[in-house]
Amino acid sequence: MVIFISDSCTEEQIDSITNCWGQSSKVEIQYSLDPLNAKKITYSVKYEGSGSLSSIKWTFGDGKPTVEGLRVTHTYETAGTYEVQADITVRKDQENCNVIEKKNVQVN
Repeated sequence: MVIFISDSCTEEQIDSITNCWGQSSKVEIQYSLDPLNAKKITYSVKYEGSGSLSSIKWTFGDGKPTVEGLRVTHTYETAGTYEVQADITVRKDQENCNVIEKKNVQVN
């Protein structure tokens, strides 16, 4: 016995899903340390897809409020390992694709 279950999507929904596939493999959180303050870090996202970065909301893992920007600087109060999260919106083929990227960062 074979059972087929179908969840019907509109053609527009299928195109939107297809356009967003694979975007997470094309983004990477990058960061650089301030040479004068080891707790001050500048974050950005490297993106190698065919769309464009529309917005990024950053969570720094230390309980501070979320910040929005394509390139942001954050100063940590104490040393430790923090999980940084970037909620990224990629604009591709007139559709928004949402991607979440995370990275553990060691702050000295």
